[in-house]
Amino acid sequence: MTDPNVPGAAPAPAEAPSPTRTARVVALILNWNGAAILDPCVASVSRSRAVALHTVVVDNGSTDESASRAAASHPGVEVLALGSNLGYARGMNRGIAHALALGAEYLLFLNNDATVEPDCVARLAAVLDADPTIGMVGPKVLFDTDPTLIQYAGGRISRWTGRSRSIGLGEHDGPRFAKPCDVDFVSGCCLLVRATAIERAGPLDERFFHGYEDVEWNLRVKRAGYRVRFEPSARAHHGHARSSGGYDSPFYVYYQVRNRFLLVRRITTPMQRLAWLPFQVAHIARRGLDLLRAGALDALPAFARGGGWDRGT
Repeated sequence: MTDPNVPGAAPAPAEAPSPTRTARVVALILNWNGAAILDPCVASVSRSRAVALHTVVVDNGSTDESASRAAASHPGVEVLALGSNLGYARGMNRGIAHALALGAEYLLFLNNDATVEPDCVARLAAVLDADPTIGMVGPKVLFDTDPTLIQYAGGRISRWTGRSRSIGLGEHDGPRFAKPCDVDFVSGCCLLVRATAIERAGPLDERFFHGYEDVEWNLRVKRAGYRVRFEPSARAHHGHARSSGGYDSPFYVYYQVRNRFLLVRRITTPMQRLAWLPFQVAHIARRGLDLLRAGALDALPAFARGGGWDRGT
């Protein structure tokens, strides 16, 4: 991973082949050295049915040729090479600009360690087609290691504590998670967003670099007047923190701790901040204890830096 404190200069996106300008959905897959995980992701999108779709791999300066190999294996897939690792938010914002320039009606966000079932994208698009007040929609996301377990069935944020939670995390799939509903947020590992919602709410907040930027973006889309929807008939499968080195990796720990505080600062009023902050501090303290119990000592310096709020951001 390149140093997140040294911004990389990205070349202007290459002109896409003219047929992609008729694509109704542009799928954006952010990739960084994803040789072990990218191809199944791209293959799953390529199998999507009943939707005009163009796939763009947004490559964050990979050195393993993973993006070019995936494109070679799946004709029609475009690679948008950024030249260096810009992080999730900056990288995807380059992809957003590219997709909008292609005239996309809807944009599919997909992590490179996720896959979609063949009818997933069409089902998500049908939700946006049916109701113009919905700006974002997310599928039921299952663990790829055990597809009977829920990873995301939408998300909620407590108005009293600011705690964000994934509905159904770790629970067995069943009737409780079979009803479409409005939620506070859907996971950026797989979501479909309306182009007009992006134009009204703006792109991702690049100050996050990696983690919680999807939550903040969902809330901003809602403030712009749109609803956010969970659609259980659409299904995706996802690893857990695999694309960022694992749950206890220094990279993942730093940005999860830092960005939890950053999220609070971005979405609260001063009075809310006073009420929420003790709960956020308690949550972060528990995370530090979990790292100690797990013996993840190499992640503790990253935890300390993240807990310092990274005030230069």
